[in-house]
Amino acid sequence: MNLGKEIIQDELESVKMLGILENSLEELSLQFIYILKDYKDEGLIGEKEYENHTRIKENFLNYLNKKRGISTL
Repeated sequence: MNLGKEIIQDELESVKMLGILENSLEELSLQFIYILKDYKDEGLIGEKEYENHTRIKENFLNYLNKKRGISTL
């Protein structure tokens, strides 16, 4: 295999791994939001703490959606 093909193969593998990582982080962010909502509903955390934690996760999810060309609310 020549060097050019090796470089392209490495780049494709990196892109694939990045996609897998983004999907995993997306799933974990959603799970964390649901857990925090349950905690808030049970009175274990307050509204402010819930909002502080979920805002970061929602920003990340919005970033992924924009990157994929999906409109967000």
